Amino acid sequence: MIEVTVNGQVCNLERIYTIAEVLKDKGIKPELVAVELNGEIIDRNKYKSTRLRSGDILEYLHYMAGGCFLIRAVQDLIFLGMGIL
Repeated sequence: MIEVTVNGQVCNLERIYTIAEVLKDKGIKPELVAVELNGEIIDRNKYKSTRLRSGDILEYLHYMAGGCFLIRAVQDLIFLGMGIL
């Protein structure tokens, strides 16, 4: 079992998952989010091949009109796509 943090929630996974599998399990369409793994934005083309390891921190951003939001585990709210960073 591996332990990862997904959008601030600690998850215990029974097996190694890819980013694409985590998004699918959560009912999230990959084309509607951007993904950050351990502080690095991951190219959408790598979602199916990037495997999570114990201790990883995965954050996903939902795109919205006028930009997108990333809510971090420590109550940070960062506005992306609007030139505010």
